[in-house]
Amino acid sequence: MDVYDHLDQTKLLTELVAATFDNPRDHWKPYALLFGGETHGGLLAKIPESAFDDEGRKDAVAVSLAELIIRKQASVIITVQEAWVAEADQPNNRVDSLTITVLAANHRMGSIAPIKREPDQTPRLGEWTDSETVLRGRFIDLLVAALRAVEGQEGD
Repeated sequence: MDVYDHLDQTKLLTELVAATFDNPRDHWKPYALLFGGETHGGLLAKIPESAFDDEGRKDAVAVSLAELIIRKQASVIITVQEAWVAEADQPNNRVDSLTITVLAANHRMGSIAPIKREPDQTPRLGEWTDSETVLRGRFIDLLVAALRAVEGQEGD
């Protein structure tokens, strides 16, 4: 399976999660999926909901996931989380969204879907927007470095 297949499968998984919702306040809990190496067809790693509350917690989660990538010799990691997303030219116009990030040693891609919330309905996802722009940041860069180490590559 390539990164595009992983992305498509993860989108389907998020829809299955949404089908279990029965309350307007329900939400997608953050998690990571690892594939390849010793993951035996895939490994789910729960991420604490408070993991992205501050940089220290975010860094701790990134280090833990990087160590898991190396320990399991994973070749792909996918993260799924809710996030407030803003356009670069409109930073004050934020949208509650579900994000999927698919990372491999030599490939980074993401997809974002707005979360539609109504007071009397369970949350549902809007249209997905895929992006292959270079995803960067300490969190992502640490995970990619671990994936590259598993592949025997150095640097970026």
